[in-house]
Amino acid sequence: LWAVSQAAPLRRVKVQGDLKLHDNGAQASGGVLANAEVGGNVEFGSQQQYICRSVNFAGKDRMEAHNEFTSAWNAVFVDCTGDALPEANDGMGVDEKGNTLPCIVRDDTPKVVVDKPYIAVKDGGETFELRVPKARIRADDDAAAGSFGPDLTGEDDDVRDFSTVKLGIATIIDPTTKKEVANHNVAHELQAALDEGK
Repeated sequence: LWAVSQAAPLRRVKVQGDLKLHDNGAQASGGVLANAEVGGNVEFGSQQQYICRSVNFAGKDRMEAHNEFTSAWNAVFVDCTGDALPEANDGMGVDEKGNTLPCIVRDDTPKVVVDKPYIAVKDGGETFELRVPKARIRADDDAAAGSFGPDLTGEDDDVRDFSTVKLGIATIIDPTTKKEVANHNVAHELQAALDEGK
């Protein structure tokens, strides 16, 4: 169960069983599933929208608009693989009860796939490292090679440890205007800036 808001992506995971992305229709406003393998079936529920990138859907049941995407507005699949993937344009229109079905969009062979940097815990939670995945770029004549698929190992990531990282506050209050502004005094020296979520 991963029933969260749009601000809580699920990335670089291997799910051995089924994956339910809602809690009985609640906690399902949309989200991101990226760089993942799902061994079972996926149930999206009542999402407004969902994007999946570089995911291998290995479940035995093909995702269908009237089952897994109940009342979702749209679902996007980029660089995904697996027999369970829905077909592009599945769900256009309405079902037999008049309920609007979601729009399904697929791009099986994108030219570029880029993942966001992320912080990883290591040494039993004692230290951290910043991992910056490298862009995966497809040659113009390489569309027949298929999807890139998930990268669960991160072997090609640029890894930066925090042993010499300078931390600072990303925004400060301007004493003249009393408005929040970028902290330019330290920004050029920082390798990582921490800021409260808004």
